[in-house]
Amino acid sequence: MALPVLYQAMTSQLSLVRAAAADAYADFGKQSLEDLPELVHQTFLLLFTDPYVIVHSAAVHALREVSLPESFEPSILGRLVNLIHSYSRSQSDDQILSECLSAFLELQRPVENLPRGVRKAIVSIIDKMHPREAVKLLEWHGRGLRGTIGVGALLLKLVAHPETSEYSVESLIEEMYEIPSQEISRIAADFRGAAQSRAAKGNDITGELIEILTAADAWSVAVDIARDSTDRLSDNTWDRPRKLRSAARQVAAEVEAAAALSDVDGVLRLAKRWREVERESEEDHEKNKKRRSPLFGLQLPDPSD
Repeated sequence: MALPVLYQAMTSQLSLVRAAAADAYADFGKQSLEDLPELVHQTFLLLFTDPYVIVHSAAVHALREVSLPESFEPSILGRLVNLIHSYSRSQSDDQILSECLSAFLELQRPVENLPRGVRKAIVSIIDKMHPREAVKLLEWHGRGLRGTIGVGALLLKLVAHPETSEYSVESLIEEMYEIPSQEISRIAADFRGAAQSRAAKGNDITGELIEILTAADAWSVAVDIARDSTDRLSDNTWDRPRKLRSAARQVAAEVEAAAALSDVDGVLRLAKRWREVERESEEDHEKNKKRRSPLFGLQLPDPSD
């Protein structure tokens, strides 16, 4: 009884009705997809060639809710590729483009088995999208795109973007630890700007970036980032412990950089500076530990009273 109505809705002259038909198809599919005749699936596929974005969005959403019979997979992949190509060229709606890419990648799992050229093209498309949608895609599918040319530069660009949330930065940095050393070396010069951008948003990622850089032997940039972090901190009573810890991290990076260059005199000089920072930190703690107590200055009642 319901199928004739569904057919009519999928071929309606009204875009809102066709979009609603896609939602209904998903509901049918979640209940008993195997019981639907082939004509239902074939009619559903027509929605991917619809002229309206609202219908594309509903169709892609429905596709991600159900699993079409395997025989329809080549057809649906072809239609998704056409939509991806169209929306990436027009740059008219990154949200639906993101949905199409997600649907395509979900059908192609494991993503890492895709040809290298296809994965590179996908990274190139994501790179041109609005940062919000690009971040979302990498959070969902970043693992499958690991090792693809350009993904490291894309991750770093999104980390540096001011609209990227602190929570998303954490997940992006987790992926950055997987970037091959060769690519880290190629994009190392951009790390400093990313660290400064996040610091301006109150999000200090100095430690993580230094770890990533030093693992790729990019010592000079690691030292620059460590020095920037130290210079940003004031030297007042409350900030001094953080500044000294940051200075110790900076000296540690400088020691490693000097060792990498076989600069024995530099290593000895910096080792001496390391001990000085450690001593300053201990002295500062002893001198100000009472003043830094949250109870400092409060008149507490005498327990004996």
